[in-house]
Amino acid sequence: MAVTSRKLLEVALGLAVAAIMSACGSDSTGPGQTLTPPPSGTLTGSPEPAQRLGYSFFSGYSAPARLVVADVNALEDAWIEINQHITMVPSIPDVDFTQDLVVVAAMGSRSSGGFRITIDSARAAGQDVDVFVTTRSPATGCVTAAVQTSPVDVVSLARPAGAVVFVEDSARIGC
Repeated sequence: MAVTSRKLLEVALGLAVAAIMSACGSDSTGPGQTLTPPPSGTLTGSPEPAQRLGYSFFSGYSAPARLVVADVNALEDAWIEINQHITMVPSIPDVDFTQDLVVVAAMGSRSSGGFRITIDSARAAGQDVDVFVTTRSPATGCVTAAVQTSPVDVVSLARPAGAVVFVEDSARIGC
């Protein structure tokens, strides 16, 4: 069986595309599939106790949002929006709203993969608590999945006597 130059070109092109995709950390999955969310559990390095309750790359939030959820009814509403595009919706987390509250950081719709949002930590600031949120975008020229995403992060933390203040940061993710 003779190998044609066209066949060699197809193989070489396929290998080149695979190498580029892996080098740029492409998010190559679709809605309802796990990419690499932040680790669940207690936020490490957070001066205030905080627990990650959920993360999704495919929420129902089409616009950026920062929410403070202070009761179970509001959590039920938010949980529907957070998991709108998930087939097997996880059960609503058990939160003692007499002691804790939930914060939600949604990035809104993005036209490709490679976008992330994380609630990194929480820190007491007098009566208030500062919640540090970072949005990450792929650097110019990175190859990303051609799928609409809408990342969201959900964290519970001790209910402060004062307000929750979101402190924003952004970063570019290199290829």
